[in-house]
Amino acid sequence: MGVEVAPDPQTSGGEEPRQRWHLDIWVDPEQVRPRMDAALAAGGTLVSDAEAPSFWVLADPEGNRACLCTWQSRG
Repeated sequence: MGVEVAPDPQTSGGEEPRQRWHLDIWVDPEQVRPRMDAALAAGGTLVSDAEAPSFWVLADPEGNRACLCTWQSRG
């Protein structure tokens, strides 16, 4: 497992405010489901799986986002 902190630019105008950074959590592909299940059981939500199996975007109950990332389907 590896962790990266990446800048997350602020939005302007009437868009939803975003956090200034988010975590990229790198895991083996076999660990995606158990870690996602744990995050959802703890009150998190799946924001997007549009880029799966490269990454999934999750959010905690306060809306802070993190990406669960794998090496799969990366060009």
